[in-house]
Amino acid sequence: MEQFNLCVIKPNKDTFSETFIREHIERLPGNKKVLYGGVFPVYDHEGKYLIKSSFGLLSYLIQKRYSIS
Repeated sequence: MEQFNLCVIKPNKDTFSETFIREHIERLPGNKKVLYGGVFPVYDHEGKYLIKSSFGLLSYLIQKRYSIS
């Protein structure tokens, strides 16, 4: 069976109360990448910042402002 890629977005990196989410991620098959930081994730699985430019930061702030309002 061919491995597939899977991206999981979760609110926080390692919150104690998110054991349910952590267990599901561990049991999912395939190649997994976990992003976190909210609705629009800002960190990768290694804790590195995903936004690399001023334009990216501006775009993130605009999306965050209008998606939560």
